[in-house]
Amino acid sequence: MYFYEFKVKLNKFEMELMALQLEAKEHEYLLGMAKSAVFHKLLDFFLSQLQDEDHKHYFVNLVHKKHPPESIFKFLEEKIEHLDKKLGNEVDKYEQELVKLLK
Repeated sequence: MYFYEFKVKLNKFEMELMALQLEAKEHEYLLGMAKSAVFHKLLDFFLSQLQDEDHKHYFVNLVHKKHPPESIFKFLEEKIEHLDKKLGNEVDKYEQELVKLLK
């Protein structure tokens, strides 16, 4: 599980993926690839939102050492204004891109 899944899910993508009625192995592979892609895009997004280099290093350390998602998001919420709204917008954008790739 990626830390971002504590806050957001790829429900639209998963529904579209299920509609394709793929074999379980293919389904899991595509879902894993999508989650990984979103993880990397969100890392870039969070780093772009953190202004202080020390905060960027601290964030990367939290993620790298697999701290609990609650502590990662607590840190991000303290450093990024309107985090939930921004996160929702970013995930929606990424999810739309992923759904387009399925069609």
